[in-house]
Amino acid sequence: MDGAHRRERRGRRRARRRTSSARLARIVRDGVRNGAFTVPGPAETAARALFHATGRFHEPCHVREWGRAGVEGEFEAVVDLLLRGLHA
Repeated sequence: MDGAHRRERRGRRRARRRTSSARLARIVRDGVRNGAFTVPGPAETAARALFHATGRFHEPCHVREWGRAGVEGEFEAVVDLLLRGLHA
């Protein structure tokens, strides 16, 4: 893989992360606004934490794990824990 191809892939990954973090920040802001969530700082900080906490379930480098038995239950447990932490 040449340098230009690597830079292109890196740029796509960064763009995907920015888009995902922006979506999560909107969800957190909406949840704070309607009283469903409480966060100690900016919504963007909480969104980055959520993104990183769930990385195993959406980062392509973990694709081999996604079909493993039990992974859905693990995902649900992580989401449940995160939502409990956000609820007001």
